[in-house]
Amino acid sequence: MSRPLYNKKGTPNIGMICSCCGFQPEYDEMELGMTIEEYREYWLLRGNIWFDDKAKPKDWDLKQQLSNINAAE
Repeated sequence: MSRPLYNKKGTPNIGMICSCCGFQPEYDEMELGMTIEEYREYWLLRGNIWFDDKAKPKDWDLKQQLSNINAAE
């Protein structure tokens, strides 16, 4: 992400959409009722397809990225 999902006050940066999973702060939380962690699980179960495939780095590795945030595949 180009900046944090939430500002220092905890307010969602609603204009952001993750190019990887497609999570959008506040919209997905309020409209879908999912936290970022729940959305990540949903995204992983659906095959972890990139929202914006053009933004995907050539050397991107799912397991490495998940280990960076202490999450499991």
